[in-house]
Amino acid sequence: MANVERSYLGRIERGLSQPTLYLIFKVAAALAYDAATLIDFVQKAMVETDE
Repeated sequence: MANVERSYLGRIERGLSQPTLYLIFKVAAALAYDAATLIDFVQKAMVETDE
């Protein structure tokens, strides 16, 4: 839905690539979230992982 290559998203999920701000906006729109909410979800997940 975000029109992004699946392999690229997989690299981002595995921490091998960093998303651009543009990509964050595209993924957020595809998920029907605003970018700030998407970033907040990621930040919270990172904090939970570190605990």
